[in-house]
Amino acid sequence: MSLTRSGKGMLLTLAVILTAGCAAKTNPALEEARTAYQRASTDEFVVKNAPVSLQEAQVSLKTAEKRFEEGGDKDVDALAYVALRRVEIAEQLAAKNAAQHEIAGLGEQRTNVLLEARDAELAELKAKKTERGLMITLEDVLFEFGKADLKSGSVRSLDRLVSLLNEYPERNLLIEGHTDNVGADTSNMALSQRRAEAVDNALVVAGVDRVRITARGLSEAYPVASNDTAAGRQQNRRVEIYILPDGQNGSQAAR
Repeated sequence: MSLTRSGKGMLLTLAVILTAGCAAKTNPALEEARTAYQRASTDEFVVKNAPVSLQEAQVSLKTAEKRFEEGGDKDVDALAYVALRRVEIAEQLAAKNAAQHEIAGLGEQRTNVLLEARDAELAELKAKKTERGLMITLEDVLFEFGKADLKSGSVRSLDRLVSLLNEYPERNLLIEGHTDNVGADTSNMALSQRRAEAVDNALVVAGVDRVRITARGLSEAYPVASNDTAAGRQQNRRVEIYILPDGQNGSQAAR
C-alpha cells in the first residue's frame, strides 16, 4: 500500500508534533538538579557527613518534579534551583563537618599525648595523691649536709617539677621543709624553713609565680621513718611540695 504525497506530509507533521511534545517533557533546570542530587546521594562522604541537608535537597527536588508533572512551567525553574542549591549546601556542609571532625580528632590526640606526658612526669617524680593534694618529695640529696643551699646542678633537676607545675597554672603550692631529730629543735626549724624557701626561690627563678607559693619549715615534727637509723634519718630530711586542690591556698592547707 502506497501513501500519497499528502499522506506522507501528514505523517511528517505528526512526527514533528510528537517530537515537540517529547521535548516539552524535559526541563534543563530540573535535569541539572536531578543530576546533582544523584551525584550527592551516591557519595558516601556526603551521605555520612550531611544527611539532613541531603534529605532537604531530596524533598525540594520532589517538589519541583511534582510541579513539573502538573504543568506548572513557570514555577519549575525556581523550585529546581532551590533543589540544586540544597544539594550544593549538603556537599559544602559535608566537607565542613568532616574537617571539624578531623580537627576535633587532632585535638583529642594532642590531649592524650599531653596526659601521657604528664602521667610520665608524675611517675618519674614519684608523686602521690594525698588529702592535701598531689605531693612530690624532694630528697635530702639536693642539699649539702646541714645546709639550705641547693647543690650545684640541683636546680636543673627541678626542671621536670616545673614542667609538671605548669600543668596546674591555677593551683597554689605549699612547700614544707623537714629535718631529722639530730640537733636542737630551734636550729632544725630554721634549717627546714631555709630549705623550703630555697626550693621556693628556685621555682620562682624557673618561672613559677611566687604568689602561688607558701613555704614553711616544720623541723622534725613529721617524720616518715625512724630516726634511729641513718637511712631513716635521711628519709626524714626532705622537702615536700603539694599541688593544692582548686581554690585552696597554702595557709588553709598548712599543718
